[in-house]
Amino acid sequence: MSPATNTTSSCLKVGVIRYYPFLEVVTNSHHRSVQGSIIEVMDIITAKLNLCYEWIIPESATPGFRLPNGTWLGALGPLSRGEYDLVGVPFVPNSMLTQYVDFGVPMYMDWQGLVYRRPGLEGDLAGFVKPFSNTIWLMCLLSMIAAVLALFVLKWADSRIVSPPRRESARSLSGGRGKEEEEEDASGHLLASLSFTWYWVLSVALGQPSAWLFQRNSTRIMTGLWLLLSFVLGTVYRANLNAMIVVVKTYLPLKRVEDMLKTNVPLMLIKGSILHQLMSAAPPGSVLYKLKQRVILDLNPAQSVRDISAGKYATIVGITNMIYVFHNIYSKTATCPMYVAPEAFLTALPLSFAYPKDSPLKIRFNTIITNLKESGILDYTVKKAVRNGTICLQPMSFTTPNNNLTPLHLNDFYGVFAVYSAGLLLASVLLVLEVLLKRWTAASPRVLLVSGVSK
Repeated sequence: MSPATNTTSSCLKVGVIRYYPFLEVVTNSHHRSVQGSIIEVMDIITAKLNLCYEWIIPESATPGFRLPNGTWLGALGPLSRGEYDLVGVPFVPNSMLTQYVDFGVPMYMDWQGLVYRRPGLEGDLAGFVKPFSNTIWLMCLLSMIAAVLALFVLKWADSRIVSPPRRESARSLSGGRGKEEEEEDASGHLLASLSFTWYWVLSVALGQPSAWLFQRNSTRIMTGLWLLLSFVLGTVYRANLNAMIVVVKTYLPLKRVEDMLKTNVPLMLIKGSILHQLMSAAPPGSVLYKLKQRVILDLNPAQSVRDISAGKYATIVGITNMIYVFHNIYSKTATCPMYVAPEAFLTALPLSFAYPKDSPLKIRFNTIITNLKESGILDYTVKKAVRNGTICLQPMSFTTPNNNLTPLHLNDFYGVFAVYSAGLLLASVLLVLEVLLKRWTAASPRVLLVSGVSK
């Protein structure tokens, strides 16, 4: 039993730490009470030992730590002085605390992770280029250049090597021309051939129709290869683009604790938590030391959850704790306003009860706790309290309401509109240049004629 009101001197005095889902302090207008999964475990242990117990709620329901002046914050101060028989909420031990209190056998394993506001679905300006990686796009560009050069060389070889009699007959019919005129015609023909080849290769790659002027078998083989390659690339690109549009994907602003250094997001920590202690003793140059300047300490869990969901802060906290928060939020709203960064910060953290130094109660509790752990009762009590908590740990594409497909909005086409606008701007500039060039070339003969008369 846990007689919080009918207490006697023979009952165990159990210190309280607010650690979800194990124990939560509920405050109303008249008194404070506790609830959580660890109450069921304590009932089993004390019933086996034929003991009663009472919860003692300190002013600061955190593990706490020892200040340089010798005073303590949190529940470990009364525990180290023998005022509590144990702290009946499992939490993470460390080398600083083991100097003053003893810890029992590990009951659970936890890990610390970065928690921040879950990003929403936003339009991606560069979404239309993401079906291929940068390497694939570069290979496509190099393939286009190679196709242009190969076709150009084949056409040049066809006109210069394979069909020389045609040029001789054309020269005889023209009555013979000078060498300079022939070289000028040849250079103009090469530029026109190169321009057409590039236009044809680009048109095929974009799936646009173009004129067919390749007559030789050698050029037909090359053009057939490029047609096949363009068809395969276009089909794969459209398939990947459709898949990226249909499947909802979001991009996490913070994937690891080190990403905090690239932003101005403040870091909220619970005062007296293990991470607060580690940050206080962090060596210069470490990640925790660099983040120390932006840390905000808080003791109001409900307000902290609202601030983190709104994006005011990020936090580093035990995932077991956050699963309980996710469970409460999802059970009420069917939403996941926060996410846990994929990369863990601290792993393999044992959670244990704490006892005064050399307490005989530790051995008696350890035996029963070991049996409860091996039988699966400890895990069962926690999972029963956080049935919906793990939903928010799944990938974001599975945590959208009902996993519905998201319709396209106008901002999803901003990238394509930007490319189209840039093309219109480039075409307008080229049109103006062509008009100016035409006027300049039309005026040039008259200037030469006048200069010739003046001479």
